Amino acid sequence: MALYQKYNQFLGENGYGEKYGLGNARMFIIEGMDKVREVIEKNRSRKLARHKKMSNNTVIEIDSCSPLEMLRLQAGLSKIAEGEGIAFVAGRGKHKPQLQQLYEKLEECGERLMKYKECFEIMGKGRSSYSKTDVEATFMQMKEDHMLNGQLKPAYNVQIAVENYFIIHSHVSSDRTDYSTLIPVLEKHKETFGRHVGEVTADSGYCSERNLLFLKEKGITGYIKLQDHEKRKARAYQEDIGKYYNMKRDVF
Repeated sequence: MALYQKYNQFLGENGYGEKYGLGNARMFIIEGMDKVREVIEKNRSRKLARHKKMSNNTVIEIDSCSPLEMLRLQAGLSKIAEGEGIAFVAGRGKHKPQLQQLYEKLEECGERLMKYKECFEIMGKGRSSYSKTDVEATFMQMKEDHMLNGQLKPAYNVQIAVENYFIIHSHVSSDRTDYSTLIPVLEKHKETFGRHVGEVTADSGYCSERNLLFLKEKGITGYIKLQDHEKRKARAYQEDIGKYYNMKRDVF
């Protein structure tokens, strides 16, 4: 974070860190997903970092940036200003000292972090966007794209469960995909009728490891199309010996 570097450079060049007992603003780098998970788990209660899926051995940067950290750094700058007799100025034609510029940037950064925190609290864990006019709606790519530009629109994900042409359940969520909607519908069926369904038919949009394991655990027969079902029909795919189901073996 460039702001942290400027803060440390300001303390180092002027000797303020040692004079006023102020430590540097620190960041740290970690490598590999194992270390990433370990650090994130330790810092989860303080919400120091948020992450998405990443490949193994990806180098990421996790900083200790938070509104409280910004206030701590600002307090250090105020201590320096008071000790050195540096006055803050305002108005046209007045040059702001370097310390005041840093102070104001930290204040601006803290305000942005508070807004980010509010956004994360509104979104929750299951989504990465929301509509400002309807915070429960999520931006999704609609099938009806009249402008033909792939524009995202705020919407809801509506699921309907049918049996012999009768609608027996409906489920409305803010999930952008269908992966996480199958289990809530099945759980709703159990709450209503006291038992799980015996069979489930769904398209490839519901095919995920979590859903298939749930069906197996509850003893539900699932007829769900695999995501790579069409690819498996291709000759090149069937002749690819790198796929485990294409490997031939002999037993002696």
